[in-house]
Amino acid sequence: MAQELRADTQVIVPIGPFVSIVDGVTMVTNLDIGTADSAKLVKHNSTSGIDIASRADGPYSASVVDGMRWVTLLTGDVDTKGNLTITIEDEGLALPVVDKFEVISQEAYDRTHTDGAINDLSAAEINAEIVDALFSDVLPELTGDPGAEPAIADALMLLYMTLRNLRITDKTVGDTKVHNDAGTEILKAIITDTVSTFTKAKFTIP
Repeated sequence: MAQELRADTQVIVPIGPFVSIVDGVTMVTNLDIGTADSAKLVKHNSTSGIDIASRADGPYSASVVDGMRWVTLLTGDVDTKGNLTITIEDEGLALPVVDKFEVISQEAYDRTHTDGAINDLSAAEINAEIVDALFSDVLPELTGDPGAEPAIADALMLLYMTLRNLRITDKTVGDTKVHNDAGTEILKAIITDTVSTFTKAKFTIP
């Protein structure tokens, strides 16, 4: 999975690991991106690369991960949302490294990567939020037809109002009406009743 990057925000990212061109296993600890044969960054939907040789910030601490390097990405490097690819080649020392990133909007990044984001909440905190939404949050009454594709809250409220509030079915006129809590008519539907069939049309605004 590609590492997500915040759009238009400078950041230092890890690149690697670099392994020996001889056996493909031994970690390379002396590779210098600044003097590598090629160090390129390619933005989403671009056919050209940006030279990032001067962005190298040295190796990881050996106590963390051998064979890794740091690279600074400037705001101009992450100004295009979508895939971002970094390639480092040093033919005489290490196998090529290709690292994939994804640049996402600042809003999307902050929702999931900052303190207090949903992925930082404990199960108990999430449960508390759900309980609050179910037992404390209030749904406003409808003032008209919620349409064929209503929000869940509007669909639930229509059912609630139909069951709870004043409901008048007038066989003489041939309609049934839904009212709000104050008794104001908000929706009505035409009804017909023959010997064999009862029909209720779609609710509409009166």
